[in-house]
Amino acid sequence: MTTVNGVVYTTTSFAGYAYIAQILSLANDMLADIGRQMVTTSSTPASVTTGTTVFTMAAEVPYIDGAYVQLTDQSAPTVNWVWGIVTGRTGTSLEVNISETQGAGLVSAWNIQATGPKGPTGSTELAGTATGNIDMSTFSFTGSKSKNSGNALGNLGSGSTAVSALSPDVQTATLTADHTLNVEAPSGTEVFNKFFHILNQNAYALTVLYNGATTQVFYIGGETDFTTQSSDAYSYVALTAIASAVEVRVDAATRS
Repeated sequence: MTTVNGVVYTTTSFAGYAYIAQILSLANDMLADIGRQMVTTSSTPASVTTGTTVFTMAAEVPYIDGAYVQLTDQSAPTVNWVWGIVTGRTGTSLEVNISETQGAGLVSAWNIQATGPKGPTGSTELAGTATGNIDMSTFSFTGSKSKNSGNALGNLGSGSTAVSALSPDVQTATLTADHTLNVEAPSGTEVFNKFFHILNQNAYALTVLYNGATTQVFYIGGETDFTTQSSDAYSYVALTAIASAVEVRVDAATRS
């Protein structure tokens, strides 16, 4: 009989096929016991700062040179801590070259535990608030594929514009006359989505056709007709084409 990590193991524990589960349990308990052996405390007063500091451990732990350790304030472990690499150990005397810290002041009671090397620095995001207007007449999106890149159509006057799976996914334009978007039928079971950011200057009509035929139009955002859009506001027009029809969604106008 033996006790590992507080769990008692006997020969009966491994009888028959029970040994399969018990071996895994024993391995986990052994790792837990080993981990506890690498934890100790220290009453050496030390400041929360970088540099080399020698701590006297309450119990001799076999840290080797080059091992990484973290020392935390026993009374405020998440507030004050230091992290570094072991540069020497003799008995209970532990020398640590501290390179990372959090908190401040003098700490007189430490918890010491083994840790690992510092990971790579992650990406940094810019913080802040952007104000002002975006000039969508020159705005475009770019992507890794030409069919996904943005495109400024400029003015859409009398006539029509063909929209296919190969058209840019996002397009920006100003409506200067009644205009038609003629959506080509996708091949096979293909489905494609296209988005238009349109400024309707004088309540012109925007008609969407599917292979030259009138299509059913669905409106969202409180709008009932694209021609009612304000003359100084942009609208988003989303087209979803499937093998038999195209759905059109128009949002509420937003000021330019």
